[in-house]
Amino acid sequence: MEQIKLVIWDLDDTFWAGTISDGPVRQIKRNREIVIALAKRGIISSICSKNDESVALAELQKSSMADYFVLPSIDWSPKGPRIRKLIEDLNLRPINVLFIDDLAKNLEEARFVSSELNVALPEILDTLLENPAVAGKPDPALKRLKQYKVLEHKISEQSAFQGDTDDFLRQSDIKVAVLPPTENDLERLEDLINRSNQLNFTKLRVDQSTLTHYVNPTGSTTGAVWVSDRYGDYGLAGFYALEDGALTQFAFSCRILGFGVESWLYQKLGCPPLEISGEVSATLERDTTIDWITEVDSHQQRGDSTTATDRLLVKGGCDLRQLNPYLRADVAIDEEMNYVAQSGFGAHVEHSEMLKQAKPEFVDKFKDVIDRIPFIDRDAFETDFFADRHRFKLYSVLMDYTAGIYRYRDTEFVMPYRRFDTNYVTRRDFLEERFGKEFADWFISNFSLEGPLSEEAFEANLEWMVSMLPEGIRLILLNGAEVDLKSTKEPERHLRHRKYNAIVDRVVARHPNVSLVDVRGIVTDASNTTNSIRHYRRNVYPILAGRVDEILTADGVPLKDNLNVQEENGETSKVKKRRPIVKLLLQRIKNLAKRTVD
Repeated sequence: MEQIKLVIWDLDDTFWAGTISDGPVRQIKRNREIVIALAKRGIISSICSKNDESVALAELQKSSMADYFVLPSIDWSPKGPRIRKLIEDLNLRPINVLFIDDLAKNLEEARFVSSELNVALPEILDTLLENPAVAGKPDPALKRLKQYKVLEHKISEQSAFQGDTDDFLRQSDIKVAVLPPTENDLERLEDLINRSNQLNFTKLRVDQSTLTHYVNPTGSTTGAVWVSDRYGDYGLAGFYALEDGALTQFAFSCRILGFGVESWLYQKLGCPPLEISGEVSATLERDTTIDWITEVDSHQQRGDSTTATDRLLVKGGCDLRQLNPYLRADVAIDEEMNYVAQSGFGAHVEHSEMLKQAKPEFVDKFKDVIDRIPFIDRDAFETDFFADRHRFKLYSVLMDYTAGIYRYRDTEFVMPYRRFDTNYVTRRDFLEERFGKEFADWFISNFSLEGPLSEEAFEANLEWMVSMLPEGIRLILLNGAEVDLKSTKEPERHLRHRKYNAIVDRVVARHPNVSLVDVRGIVTDASNTTNSIRHYRRNVYPILAGRVDEILTADGVPLKDNLNVQEENGETSKVKKRRPIVKLLLQRIKNLAKRTVD
């Protein structure tokens, strides 16, 4: 095998033992450890499984593994075409992808559709981490996984976009900074030049002395290319070296394939001579006008929007990423959502108690405690929630409704964790299996469960949040459903939601700068949910986005220019500014339903 950049996992009898559609499955600890180890080597994992998506994702969430997989493909359609699309979406080549499945038929089908794909039965897992093809490169902070999560978000929004590719790129607000490379860039430059192939035009490999020459060039011109867009930061994603009037290095990360950055830079440099070596996954356009890229002077500017005058901060569970693609108000969106901590475990940042503790002096006081907890890290206490950078803050209160509060000894440090109705201090088996005996001993000795956040504390926290907001900021609260799912795992959870929703209603009524997106009138029965009262079917998120749009437009935010809307005759027209929000919302739902049927 060549260097593997992506491992695609089957689920039943591969990632876990058993068939989930037939009943409970058994998690395989070794496989979870392999996925985490791969991520720490910069190798991404995904899923291609024939299953019910909501059931399979719920099982992954139980084991805190869902955040490790990018673009999971879980449905009942043939696997071959799905794997090909997954590879294309992630801008990879089949030769750098490994697909693992327990059924030889599925492996044969995948190879038939993608002939260069590497395939293997689960037996390969016994020695996979020793295979040189998955040696990867140390990435303990999981930077590569986080960057692919940015790409995942962008792909999700692009699939919901009504318009052609150039229109989508224009609204993506792509920013590029071309800067002289520094000593700090050497490791990344080596990756781009010696390890990339798809967008490496010269494929001229280099050693350390040549890299140093590129950083301190004599007789040549070099540039490091930094890329970002409204979805996130792609970091140092390209490099060029111009020597004796010709390009000797012209390489880019596959994560920006399709952005047009390579053609934009080629034109910027005056289309110098370039001897292309081997296959390249992009054609350099000499004459095409690339008007969707903005050049900036420094890569600190890359997150700023050129079109939107207002910014929206979305803080909540990662399910809110399903809402963002449907927002039509012209705001630049930033996110603070649960993520994969440096330890490799999922970290939740969206509880009001975490916000209260988000102060540098607090983190410094308890840094030794925080550093020992695998499911949070110091980044979890960094927030822009109380800064004036965002005119609008959208905050989901569901973590406050759900999590248990654990206190460290008799101090002011508290940590929200999982569901309040399970005491993990008494679950040694759970803690040891996931985090090891040493952590289990320490956690059990030092933490106590105080139960759920009380009604009084929740109301006080909301009032505190409102009081801390800068003047002129609107807080938009997203409440919870009150549907009785008759769940044995979370019995009568709808009654708790009802009490806490009433508290949200009171706070909203008291403050003119606080608005409510009311889930109660949208999620009206169990068919609108997936695996819990907090997770909704896809058709719910366009409606929630429409309610957010109504609040934003009422505060003077326009809808995006040149919004493509499908007319009744099936033709696409470009609409300036805003259409009536109800008509637009109904049309989006109709389009979504049509895509689902197709």
